[in-house]
Amino acid sequence: MLGMLTNTIGPTRRGESILSSFEPVILRNVMGLFDNTMAFWNETKTFMQATSDLSTTSIVLVNHANRAYTKATNPFKTNYKRVKTIERAFLTEYKEKTGVSGSYTPGGKISAYYRPLREAILSQNYKDVAKAYWAAYHYLVDIQTEMGEPLGEAKKDAKQQLNTVIRSMAPLSKMSNNSTEGRLARKAFNEWISDDRAYLIRKATKEWEANLKKVWLGINDFNKQRKMDKYF
Repeated sequence: MLGMLTNTIGPTRRGESILSSFEPVILRNVMGLFDNTMAFWNETKTFMQATSDLSTTSIVLVNHANRAYTKATNPFKTNYKRVKTIERAFLTEYKEKTGVSGSYTPGGKISAYYRPLREAILSQNYKDVAKAYWAAYHYLVDIQTEMGEPLGEAKKDAKQQLNTVIRSMAPLSKMSNNSTEGRLARKAFNEWISDDRAYLIRKATKEWEANLKKVWLGINDFNKQRKMDKYF
């Protein structure tokens, strides 16, 4: 509605009806509704995640308010997202030249569990990180055991998959693998990036690594406390 209100207030081009000026906004909102409905239907987002994303994309003011609040209260998250924007811009150009798009990207129903984990990591809320991690862990173990995998193997695989997922959240995760493609992408990226952006990336990477140590400490402490609670 706010996007449509902006169009109403703003002048239209000569020969363009007011209704036609709404078309980009209407199309964006319809596509957003469809994408989020399908994500909820396919269980890759929870209902709350889908409605939150829809409101953010369709109501411009909400999106701007969220960004302003994050910038003021969480510079770590702001720097991280800026680096991710730079990474996406580079990979778009790189893919056009080489056809290589990047490395591992998690998906499927488990995405609904990974998202709270990522948000808690970026918010530096280590208690919520631990809760989200172990929720995803138990979901993965349940899925694997239902498919006939022995419990011990399922637990091991779940931890390995979660380790991979957390590594994939790193600021430059798409170029973090040590394959030939990964090394070539990093070389091209270093030649492409400007000095001021390179400084931002170094800063965000250093902050990420420091945060990650606290993430694993929180996950392990939560698990130890949970085990202790069983005895009392």
